[in-house]
Amino acid sequence: MFSCYTGLRLSDVESLTWAEIVSTTGKHGQFTIVKEQAKTGETVVIPLSRQAMNVLQRQSIETKDSRAHGFVFKLKSRSQTKRYIHRWRTQSGIHFTYHSSRHTFGTMLQTAGVDINTTSKLMGHKSISMTLRYAKVVDKARESAISLLNSFTM
Repeated sequence: MFSCYTGLRLSDVESLTWAEIVSTTGKHGQFTIVKEQAKTGETVVIPLSRQAMNVLQRQSIETKDSRAHGFVFKLKSRSQTKRYIHRWRTQSGIHFTYHSSRHTFGTMLQTAGVDINTTSKLMGHKSISMTLRYAKVVDKARESAISLLNSFTM
């Protein structure tokens, strides 16, 4: 769920440390992830939503290392993570992968009306063309919504 609210890839969640979660200056209780992405090497800056903070609070109770560089999530291995996801997919009957959480983040941002440039920066895309796929999903939803009006007559 954390990646649904942050857009982080599995590789970035695996390596996320408490030191990469910083207090936002001037805003009490606000925190931001400042992380160099494993895939791109680009630094991404992601202000944390209330939902993401709730996940982190549960993690801090269960796993917080006394060192600032301790990992936030104590994942056993990539293969174990994939086995859990496979089990959840089988139980739910819904096809998804870990990366689906990243797509969920992008789609939620666009659905909420966040501009494409901000979405691109939050996702750490090097190019806006990568982000445009999320805008297309929202465009289709808007077209479907308008087509529903065709059933009304005046």
